Amino acid sequence: MKIAAVICLLSYLCLPIPSLVVRSSGTNDVLWAVPVLQGSVFRITWTHSVSRRVVSEDYVIGSDGRLCLRRMTFDHEGPNLPSSPEEGLSWKFDGDRIIVTGYERCMKELNLGIASEFHQLQSGPDIVDFVTLSKNNRVFRVSTEPIAAVRLFTLSCGNIPSI
Repeated sequence: MKIAAVICLLSYLCLPIPSLVVRSSGTNDVLWAVPVLQGSVFRITWTHSVSRRVVSEDYVIGSDGRLCLRRMTFDHEGPNLPSSPEEGLSWKFDGDRIIVTGYERCMKELNLGIASEFHQLQSGPDIVDFVTLSKNNRVFRVSTEPIAAVRLFTLSCGNIPSI
């Protein structure tokens, strides 16, 4: 009976679990991962490199594992930010914040270049700070992929490979 339980536990630890994954673009190392389900929401928040103001982007995990932009929030105009409502998008003003919804942009992966002092990803209670994670790497890829349960456990314990 104990052998069966050990085999069961070992089998579980090797099971691939759908995960939101951050990889180094340079080395392809997995730097951070968290389990996700279809419909899970995550947020990327960053300081705009020109205006030095905070921008947030909310994504949802699509049925095919794609990362779908659903909402952008900001309080200023700046390069590469919407300057007026585009076709199919809705703008809502909440105090000094502009909330843009209606996006239907889905991507297999996000490629992020970190150029500011504040750039993070939050999925539920889990947060990764790209600036702290970056060390010598300033370019990351975010995607969904299956990760073995044991690997997720080691990542959550801080056994992250150095880059």
